Amino acid sequence: MKTGNGTHTLLTKARTCNRERGLPLEQNTSGPLQLRYSPAGHCAVLVLRCASSFRPFHFVNDHWYKVEVEMRQPGTTIPSVLTLTRDTKLLYKNGAVQLQWYLLVNYDFTLFPNVI
Repeated sequence: MKTGNGTHTLLTKARTCNRERGLPLEQNTSGPLQLRYSPAGHCAVLVLRCASSFRPFHFVNDHWYKVEVEMRQPGTTIPSVLTLTRDTKLLYKNGAVQLQWYLLVNYDFTLFPNVI
């Protein structure tokens, strides 16, 4: 099979999946990434920012961070430290369950019975 055929199949399957999930059929990839604001998305980005740069969640209390957010999106409510902590714990807990199911479905653990 040629690479182009595999790529075409992948794109077709991805579009089908996106349609089933209710996502837009085509994304504009010619320009800069356009993100819509949502409180959940904001919280997710903050958690990723803290994790990737080894920052404490308390940075959301920083005056200059609040000024930056207000400049970009006036009236935005910044998630609290407790919200970030709670959401991170939920992501970790639920992610661990999803990983366990993925491993059980995709790997044959009969060769390694003591793993699980």
